[in-house]
Amino acid sequence: TTVRGVPVMTLGSSRAKTTTRVRVRSEPDAASTELECGGYGEPTVPYADTGTKLTVFARTEKKEKVQSWNNYWYYADVHCFALPVHGWVFGEFVKFE
Repeated sequence: TTVRGVPVMTLGSSRAKTTTRVRVRSEPDAASTELECGGYGEPTVPYADTGTKLTVFARTEKKEKVQSWNNYWYYADVHCFALPVHGWVFGEFVKFE
């Protein structure tokens, strides 16, 4: 299975939260475009705050190294303010419920 051309393992629709302020990416790569969170009168910011709810649908097939961490990238709906953002969050900053 793939998401936007990226091979993934599907996870149904698992609930999770961010454990810190985290960048949401357009691709599972720390150098990819940062997606903005906001809307409905809220300011737009290039991150999701600590405790932001996620609906996780898939993860990369292999772990990747980002800085000193080795983890999966998760494809999720990131519930920023009133509008969900569809993107990738690095697994080091995701806690499943």
